[in-house]
Amino acid sequence: MSVAVKTSSGNTSAGSQVSSAIISLVGVLFLLACLAIVFVLVPGLWWAFWESTVGTESKFLGGTLLLLIGSAVAVALFILGGLLLGPVAPPGVRAGVVFGALGLILAVLLARWASLWLEHWAYDAAGDAKNTYLIASAIVGGAFLVGWLWLFTRPSTHERMVQIEAGGWFSMKSYKSNQGQRVRRATILGILLIIGAGIYTMLSHHVLERGSPDWSINVPFTGKTAVDYYGDAISFLAALPAEKKREVQIVSPGKGFGFREGQIVPFATYKEAVETAIKERQVPDFVKEATDEPTAFLMAVSKTIFDPEMKDILANQALPESVTRRLESQYSQTAYEGLGELVPAFEKELKALKSDKAKDWQWQVPAAVLVLDRYTLRDENRRADPARFVKVVLPNDSDFKPGQIVSKEDFDTAVEAIEKKGLGTLPPTSGPLVTASGNTTYTSFTLLPSIQFTVPLLLLAASIWFAWRVVNMPIFADFLIATEAELNKVSWTTQRRLVQDTIVVLVTVVVMAVFLFGMDYTWKILLSWKPIGVLHIPEADKAKAKTTEQQRW
Repeated sequence: MSVAVKTSSGNTSAGSQVSSAIISLVGVLFLLACLAIVFVLVPGLWWAFWESTVGTESKFLGGTLLLLIGSAVAVALFILGGLLLGPVAPPGVRAGVVFGALGLILAVLLARWASLWLEHWAYDAAGDAKNTYLIASAIVGGAFLVGWLWLFTRPSTHERMVQIEAGGWFSMKSYKSNQGQRVRRATILGILLIIGAGIYTMLSHHVLERGSPDWSINVPFTGKTAVDYYGDAISFLAALPAEKKREVQIVSPGKGFGFREGQIVPFATYKEAVETAIKERQVPDFVKEATDEPTAFLMAVSKTIFDPEMKDILANQALPESVTRRLESQYSQTAYEGLGELVPAFEKELKALKSDKAKDWQWQVPAAVLVLDRYTLRDENRRADPARFVKVVLPNDSDFKPGQIVSKEDFDTAVEAIEKKGLGTLPPTSGPLVTASGNTTYTSFTLLPSIQFTVPLLLLAASIWFAWRVVNMPIFADFLIATEAELNKVSWTTQRRLVQDTIVVLVTVVVMAVFLFGMDYTWKILLSWKPIGVLHIPEADKAKAKTTEQQRW
């Protein structure tokens, strides 16, 4: 007698879930690596090659070629992923890869959001609390990543991925492809038209052009400030240790040094480039003022190289009057340390006029501004506390100099000493200190470059995939097949009969309109007849209505 023994599949099922989770995790890493290659690595290498061979011109042609190359790379990586996954992937792996990648990106964004708040509190906190909040940010980020990994490897998550994948969303198989083709095609066309209308509206309203051209996220606690205005903190900045002033940001690349606008380079590299540019020039003021201290060196470049050239151009009216007024306004509002930022504007206008001034050697000298850690600049600005220091406005009978920064204690002592002398003496006057400022940038990584192009393309690709998968969903596909079957049972009228029926309908409508108008007008006359008097219209209203009718539009 045979006995049926029921085998337990518990261990096999658990092992299958673990292996699927591991494969999905590897797939997530592969997918993120592919996205980084397509959207970061390929554009970066391509534009570096394009600018080195063609230059900054023909951006449209370069972008078009990049689109073709990026599409080819994406297709190749997609095929490679399919080959690595194999012809028969474990259930739930495809859905796990996609949703796992989305979950990881969400975890990173949430960790960054929490870190932004922590950095905000660290910046406002008294003392050096940066490291404490940095550790807290790392703990929060780690907690989000551990939470994502825990959810990703749960058995219930695997079961959910299997259910989603069973719906056919991650399969390229069609369902009863030879049935209901006309209705399916019409449905696909309708879906694409609706989504396409939304994409067109987004593009026509320039929604994606209002912000940054790339979707990049900043890394907290990596902020650096390009200081283009020293204010009254210049003495504090000059006293900083050299290791805190090791970098500058290029605002005008000059000629022949390979710099790019916005590039951050070591101060020693920039100093060497400037000295090379003026090596054969006679600039005695620069030699006298320039030192190895970064703030003094940058000020010497602006004062002795750029400032005299800009003054000469503005004074001699080398540019049209409107341009001269605009540049003169910008020049008058810019401190010495920020004059380098005006160099591209002057050079552009001179080149547009093909002026000989555009060939002057001063424009070959690179211009830069000092770069400081955001927290270093904060600490130096806090030293310019009005409770500790003041700026002398009018020295009067004191030994101070105009604009001199002195401690509040020394200033109050000088005021008290002068006031004790009695009449005929004037104490010094003071004003608040102005802090240093500049543009702060962070180390960032790009999630999606050129969003005004990539977002519509991604939406279009997703809509095509969505429309095709919807019409191949078993439930919806059977409905469309049944719909076409019913449509095939309809006896459609001939063109001649359709024209006849349309004429009948139109004639009937016209006849009914004329009949109703005639009846309405007849009853109006009859009921407003005085012997009947059902409708009574005052004479004043009749005259007013007649006057209104005679008015010109």
